[in-house]
Amino acid sequence: MTDTTVHTLKQQLEGLPTSLSQRIQQRGFSAARLLAWASTLDEDANERNRLKGEVSVVDAAALPRYPLADANQAAACKARGEQALRDGELAVCVLAGGMATRMGGV
Repeated sequence: MTDTTVHTLKQQLEGLPTSLSQRIQQRGFSAARLLAWASTLDEDANERNRLKGEVSVVDAAALPRYPLADANQAAACKARGEQALRDGELAVCVLAGGMATRMGGV
């Protein structure tokens, strides 16, 4: 990202309405962190995101095994999760673990 583009981003962030700026900061947003990240972007982002090195299959024996819940445990967990959704305690949980294919490869 060019210095001009980073400067434009900084101006846009500074131009956000105060109420919005406060809300996103309360949720952990850092303009300084975003600007630092943006300054590292370049024309060849695809190359920067490529793995360099060997990629191999994980040995199945190295993966932990968890016992399956019985029907009562499964029903209790489902009910607890549904209640959490109704109470607004959980919306979505996405675990990292791939190469962003779930997000369209970006």
